[in-house]
Amino acid sequence: MDEIVFVLGTSRSGTSAVARTLSLCGGTLPERLIPENYGNPTGYWEPADALELNSQFLRAHGSNWFDPTLRLIDSYDVTNPTHEAFVTAIAAFLEAAPYGPLIIKEPRISTLTAFWFAAAERLEKRVKCVVCVRSAPDVAASLYRRDAMPAAAADVLWLKYTLLSERASRSMTRAFVSYDALVNDWRSEMDRISRELAIDFAPESPEDVDRFLFRRSDDTTREPQRSPRPWIDAVYERLRRASEGADVDTALLDAAFDALQTAQNLEIHVPSEAERALPDWETKANWEETAIRIALALPPQELEERAIPQGGQELAAPPVVYVTRGTRVESVHAVAACAAEARGRVVAAYGTIDVPVFLRSSAKPFIAAEIVASGAADRYGFDARELAVIAASHNGEPFHIAAVESILAKIGLDVSALRCGASAPAYEPAAAALAADGVVPTAIHNNCSGKHAGILALCLHAGYPIETYLEPSNPAQQRILAFCGRMSDDDPAAWDIGIDGCGIPVYATSLRRAATAFARFASLENVSDADAAALERVRAAMIAEPAYVAGTGRFDTALMEATHGKIACKAGAEAVHASAVLPLGIGCVLKVVDGGRRAAPPAQIATLRAVGALDDVELRALATFARPEVFNVAGRSVGVLDVRLPDTISGESA
Repeated sequence: MDEIVFVLGTSRSGTSAVARTLSLCGGTLPERLIPENYGNPTGYWEPADALELNSQFLRAHGSNWFDPTLRLIDSYDVTNPTHEAFVTAIAAFLEAAPYGPLIIKEPRISTLTAFWFAAAERLEKRVKCVVCVRSAPDVAASLYRRDAMPAAAADVLWLKYTLLSERASRSMTRAFVSYDALVNDWRSEMDRISRELAIDFAPESPEDVDRFLFRRSDDTTREPQRSPRPWIDAVYERLRRASEGADVDTALLDAAFDALQTAQNLEIHVPSEAERALPDWETKANWEETAIRIALALPPQELEERAIPQGGQELAAPPVVYVTRGTRVESVHAVAACAAEARGRVVAAYGTIDVPVFLRSSAKPFIAAEIVASGAADRYGFDARELAVIAASHNGEPFHIAAVESILAKIGLDVSALRCGASAPAYEPAAAALAADGVVPTAIHNNCSGKHAGILALCLHAGYPIETYLEPSNPAQQRILAFCGRMSDDDPAAWDIGIDGCGIPVYATSLRRAATAFARFASLENVSDADAAALERVRAAMIAEPAYVAGTGRFDTALMEATHGKIACKAGAEAVHASAVLPLGIGCVLKVVDGGRRAAPPAQIATLRAVGALDDVELRALATFARPEVFNVAGRSVGVLDVRLPDTISGESA
């Protein structure tokens, strides 16, 4: 029996990318495709005949692709004689199409599946479905860029199309695919789709798929306002999980569908016969107004036990680090991690990698790089040790303090200018030495004092006020955030800015994007020449002077010393750790969910080993960090930290 794969989902949800990728992997597209244009420069990959059939049918019923209502769904009865001509026309189109597996993509089909599935079954075609999953804000941003559609209207369209696609495909062989996952790791996605649809999708030329997906870019022009939409965010999170292999939460999806129906208990404008004859764009404004009213009428989300934070902002991770006492496991640390290339392709990952986490001090190399890029490092003649301590969370050992004092002397300031707060040295012997000498710790002993001295240098060099250097509005901080945003392909204006322990602004990005940023730190690719030069100088300083980045007994120093220039790394508070692996050109970033910093070194060593970044000699040198012992107050070993990575670490092979 011949097979038809229907690609379902709302417009701008990735249906074009999925359809074309399926065709490049052995699927067959119909003839007479819609040509590419400004709205989709890489092609729509949908048949003009299907578009014409669907548009004529919808217009005859006073509807169109931007109709946000469900008012016609119950009337779509394939046994109704008035609809017979439509089903017959679809069947004629399908019968004339090339032999399959035939890939059919036309977003309106998501609202007309009853007719298309009936026509396929009439021809004894086996129906299978791929449901495209992309977040409502991203779809809304794309529709705003292309059609200037208000976000509320786009959200309701997304909810309608997404729910109808999922409901219609429940009885079919189907697969869910995330647009972001496809673009970042199409090989893994196609392997999974092949298994779930029982169709062998294998490309004749993987390079063609790479080129096609590489040409695609995110739509970044967003309408500025978007109110919380609990049902929409909850539906996306459930389908995103389904695209990763989880069971579909049909109870919540049904509740969301009921909520959408409830929201439509209002007076809906139905186009007149005269309006039906008008071009689509002349009626779109009325439907957008209706969609906004529906969005405002959506009832509060129910099923509180199923509720998720807005936008699915939960950090989920598998248990990875097991703390034993004797022969029993006493505690467990969950860890999420991502390794990626400079262009964003995920090499390996476990746990949630698309939820923002604060990078904390792991972002310090990028702060130091902006100080270099500004010209301040050259103006004041900072050497490698001083650059390393700017990127450091240092121990407060005497050589660290000397380096920070040198920076302050070069820029004409003293310790009183530092606003990071007084703190005893993190290195206990150094703290004890101060106490023995009767010296009260000052801000220079704070582990972030080098960074603060560097930011003061940037302010003085560029003429920014030093009195407000901690404030997010200070131009120095704006420049730093802009540099960090370039590294991770983030828009700093969209970040929720927090305040770090030392007082400077701190941003949150996903582990996927953070890993991409550190891959760029490793490879110097996908960045401007100026940024690459600044990154290279900071990277060289950290590798040449690893003791200045952390200090005696610290994991960062040990990892860089053991790998002899292969890895530049930086820890962050709350158990974040980031490594730039130079020979592989990848970044590897992890987060221990409970913030337990003792779990970060063994988890990072195991992850680096899993991606081939550490050899046996290096692993032996790092043995005390890879499997740390637990000691009691008498110094007796009473347990260990063991790492058990998940059996499957997702990512595509090279």
